[in-house]
Amino acid sequence: MSISRDEWRKERGSVVKFNDSMYRKLVMAGSAAMMSETPGRIKWLTRPLGYHNRYIFKTRLGLSESEIRQLEKERVVGYWDYRVGQRPPVYYNIEEDELFNYGGESDAK
Repeated sequence: MSISRDEWRKERGSVVKFNDSMYRKLVMAGSAAMMSETPGRIKWLTRPLGYHNRYIFKTRLGLSESEIRQLEKERVVGYWDYRVGQRPPVYYNIEEDELFNYGGESDAK
């Protein structure tokens, strides 16, 4: 029997169902610590390398879109490589992701 289908493990919280906007529905390992007052939970899953770049560059570093594009062109900054597990799933439309394509303020400085 698969661990992910084991009713006892589901009931105990050793495996949990999780719905993520990028990875969709998953069954994954639950929290290792089982505390009564503050039960463990999964808030979100990790994102591919570089996923938050544009947001950080604009909101924290104050870079414009043209400055970011120049850094990308010079290969100073970049994103994930295309190996499985290090990129978004093939079915995920990254072009429609608001955080990845963060616009923030205009390009005028």
